[in-house]
Amino acid sequence: MKDYTRNNTLYKRLLDAAGDDKLPVLDNRTFESMNAEYGKEEMRKNLADYIATERPVFPLKEITAAAVAVAVSWRGVGGVGVGGERER
Repeated sequence: MKDYTRNNTLYKRLLDAAGDDKLPVLDNRTFESMNAEYGKEEMRKNLADYIATERPVFPLKEITAAAVAVAVSWRGVGGVGVGGERER
């Protein structure tokens, strides 16, 4: 990143907010407070640095077998497929 110097205080706050998966979890109030304190651009650059360096687990939504079964059965209702097109 051009013209970037890591803010060690901000970086440590991200580390402190992270669990074992290295994913920092901030509530809205804390996130807004940090944005006000450091500025959106510095937050963005430091967060990008944190993600590139620490490689946190990507927070994928868990898809259960039950959810897949519901989606498959829903698709069959009325013969309407993805995008609202009628199946033939």
